[in-house]
Amino acid sequence: MPHQPGHGADETGAVDDALASFERASDVYPPFAMSLYDKAWLLEQVGRDAEAAEAWEAYLETVGNAEQEATSVCTAREHLSRLRCL
Repeated sequence: MPHQPGHGADETGAVDDALASFERASDVYPPFAMSLYDKAWLLEQVGRDAEAAEAWEAYLETVGNAEQEATSVCTAREHLSRLRCL
C-alpha cells in the first residue's frame, strides 16, 4: 500500500521523510485517503497540532461519509474535535 513507507517514522525520528511519503502517496493516487489519515495521525503524534487538524480535515473532506471508512471517519472526527479544543 502506498502509505506504508511512512509508518514507524515517529519511532525512528524520520518524521519529515514519512510526511513526504504520505504526500507522494496522495499525489500518485489522490483518492487514497489513508495517506491523509496517516499524515494527520503522525503530525498529531509529534505535536504539530495545527497541521494535524488541517490534515484530519483534509481526510474527512476526501472520504465524506463513505461507509467503508466508517471507523476511520469516527476516529478522525474524535481527533479533530480534541485538537480544536486545545
